[in-house]
Amino acid sequence: MPRGVKPLHASKVEFSAERASLHIREMSKTKHPSGSEEIKLVKEYLTSQLTELGLGFQIQSDSGKARRYVNKKIELNNIVSRIKGTGQGKALLILAHYDSEHYSYGAADDASGVATILEAIRAYLSTGKKSMNDIIILFTDGEEQDMLGAKLFANEHPWAKDVGFAINLEARGTCGPSFTLVETNGGNANMVGLYSKAGLKYPLGTSLFYSVYKRMPNDGDSRILREKLDVDGFLFAFMDGHYNYHRVTDNYKNVSLKSVQHQGSYLLPLIDAFANTNLSKLKTQKDVVFFNVPVLGMVKYSYDLVVPLLLISILSFIGLIIYGFHLKRLSWKAIGLGFLAFFLSIIISGFIGFKSVKLFPVLHSSHFPEYGHLITLTLVLICIAIYVQLVTRFCRSQSNIASYLIAPILVWILLNIPVAIFLKGAGYLIIPVVFSLLSLLLIIRNNSQTIISNTLLAIPMILILAPMIKFLPLAIGPRLMITSTVLLTLMMGLLTGVVTQYRFKNIISVSLFGIGLGVIVYFKIIS
Repeated sequence: MPRGVKPLHASKVEFSAERASLHIREMSKTKHPSGSEEIKLVKEYLTSQLTELGLGFQIQSDSGKARRYVNKKIELNNIVSRIKGTGQGKALLILAHYDSEHYSYGAADDASGVATILEAIRAYLSTGKKSMNDIIILFTDGEEQDMLGAKLFANEHPWAKDVGFAINLEARGTCGPSFTLVETNGGNANMVGLYSKAGLKYPLGTSLFYSVYKRMPNDGDSRILREKLDVDGFLFAFMDGHYNYHRVTDNYKNVSLKSVQHQGSYLLPLIDAFANTNLSKLKTQKDVVFFNVPVLGMVKYSYDLVVPLLLISILSFIGLIIYGFHLKRLSWKAIGLGFLAFFLSIIISGFIGFKSVKLFPVLHSSHFPEYGHLITLTLVLICIAIYVQLVTRFCRSQSNIASYLIAPILVWILLNIPVAIFLKGAGYLIIPVVFSLLSLLLIIRNNSQTIISNTLLAIPMILILAPMIKFLPLAIGPRLMITSTVLLTLMMGLLTGVVTQYRFKNIISVSLFGIGLGVIVYFKIIS
């Protein structure tokens, strides 16, 4: 994500989070749930800002049944604006909701999304460009009340039938990087292809998120558009600082402007890309695996390669085992010791993750706690220490490093079989296996003296897997911290070829374990 924010005096054609923050501050002065007097003030502010941009607007009004109250209807006021393009094709829709949850000031959720749109549109208009497609701007009311505003637009507004693609800006917390989620009834290939060509500086997202997201009962305005209008789109949301979500602490001072800058780094180039593309041709049934890598950006390849990569890995693994025994670099006893160390580590790390909710009661909350990342790091350090200690005890022979790698590679291959069948969006998890197979080949050929080459081969594994250890408890809930501890041990298994060659393994493990215990004691004292 961006390391800083563009200041107020940044170029007019650039997105500035500081300029966007002026809108956030104005909109979040009071709590403004749908149907309240306060939301009328926010509506007036937004219409004045559209007028200042030289844009006309419509107010789509109706009433809807509030989710929080039985048999009570509330007034709804969607704000809709349209920038005419030069062509006659489908329109690009950009949306965010301007109502807040009843107990929240709604600074992040979703004044930040509305402010990002206002600032991005201002920057885009400053370029003097004329887009091919119309651009429809929609600020919905009633999102916190069962997406009433989005339903009203989809069901009754005449412009709804013109929409060919949608970009929705949201927040599930108050800080952190903004994740890319895909909303589609079909395949993602064309939209991800255009996304990767848009020149985004900080793309963040994976097809694993996409596959999991499609299987979850997600609520949001973009879901309404997908279900009712068959409109594909992107949902961008930051979710760290989740302990502020829908709470009174979702206020102006807690919103990270770096997160807002990240949202703007998506929206501004994507407006240019999707407003100048034939949106009628984006529909496809083809899917791609995609994931982001630092420096390289977004990497993608067809779902059609998932099974072949798995089969190649299986055949390569079998071939390397035969090759290893042929050169007498593998032994059944050492393979057994490798299995013992690896599976004991998985069992212990799983137990630690499972019991973490008792050790840290704050993890019982449905909101990711304020010190959640520190807790995750603590458990990670302890699990690394345990794994290194077990490797030190059971995998001592430098001549048997290849044998110790067999167990983790086999487990990863077995895990990738159901992935290839049921969850192809996670198909990129075969890539760590591929690099581990290369590592195994080098170890077999060179008889263990490969610490530099194996360290280099470990870098792609770490870049792909390590962020997931931090993200999973944030995404699926802190009570499932076991996902991080087990994934960490699975990753450490693939690093066996490096770890076993460290000279000071015991000192490393004891030090990490001590740091972890120290943090636990600290938490117990402050709680």
